[in-house]
Amino acid sequence: MSSNVTYQIIWVVFVAVAFAVVYYIKYRQDGRGEARTGSEPGNRRPSAVEPGSTAAPSNTAAADRRLNTGAMVRKILESIPCDYEVGSDGQIFFTYQGEHFGVYCSGKSSWIRILDFQWFDCPLDDLDQIAAMQKSINLVNSVQACTAFYSYQQDDHKFIVLSKYDTILDGFFEQAKGNFLAWLDAMFQLKRDVVREFDKERMRCGADTK
Repeated sequence: MSSNVTYQIIWVVFVAVAFAVVYYIKYRQDGRGEARTGSEPGNRRPSAVEPGSTAAPSNTAAADRRLNTGAMVRKILESIPCDYEVGSDGQIFFTYQGEHFGVYCSGKSSWIRILDFQWFDCPLDDLDQIAAMQKSINLVNSVQACTAFYSYQQDDHKFIVLSKYDTILDGFFEQAKGNFLAWLDAMFQLKRDVVREFDKERMRCGADTK
């Protein structure tokens, strides 16, 4: 075989191999592209930044996390909506469904105390009412998350009853708002339960004296 023929054969083989390699590479690239850009819903993967993705929290959720406790309480009250006042020490006072509340909190922690101000009073010398109320408070406090308590006001010569809820206000806004309103509802329920037990005790004591 002449050298020219041998050279031609080698050249044809080389071109064929080169063509096959180029075709194979192009085929693999096209296959990957279809896998990435296919239009069928089953092949589509959500982007980390597309709307509706849960891969990262929204700007609003991140802003909620940066709110301190007092700012979160104020935002909740504004959303109800409910008027409030801020005391000189940063404590927050508001009226909700006719009841007067105060929120005591620290900007450095998530701890808060919700206080439902005086909702019962009687003269200090009315020992029957005081005894009935003390018994009712002790009974209801044993089954409630919030707490009723009493105090003696010597200047006004009164026995008064208040209630409080010590808890943690944390999480994103909607969760914190739902919890906060649930705590207020629990305090209303506490008051109703104490008053109901108080009325039952007064009736029982009245029947005992007859």
